[in-house]
Amino acid sequence: MPTTLAVFTNVLIYFTVVAATNILRPGSSGKNITMFIGGILLSLLFVITEYAVKFFKFPVNFWSLSLVGFIFNMILFLLLAAGIFPGLAIIQTGNLFGEQGTLAVDILIESPFLGAIALAVLVTLLQMIYRRISK
Repeated sequence: MPTTLAVFTNVLIYFTVVAATNILRPGSSGKNITMFIGGILLSLLFVITEYAVKFFKFPVNFWSLSLVGFIFNMILFLLLAAGIFPGLAIIQTGNLFGEQGTLAVDILIESPFLGAIALAVLVTLLQMIYRRISK
């Protein structure tokens, strides 16, 4: 798959997750630039996932890519939840899909770390859908 298209798609995935959830908010350094930088970080993790799977000599299939991708995404969102990059994004408590009406499911997240795990699952699912469609 072309790397440029993967980077662009993952930036759009990050924009979608920020817009669709109440728990992930852009940081204080300017909304558009922090969303773009967060999308670039997410796309960097997406691109190196396949190389990491090959490095650890796992078979390159759906399950190994989703497992390693989930671990990478969870590390990124846990760093954001811990406040390591406060200017980039803020993970707060609240409803995962509330108030905007994007999904009929309303999931209450009471901890930023649970929010980071839920965001990692959501982003990994979106990335795996993209990986399946792009083949």
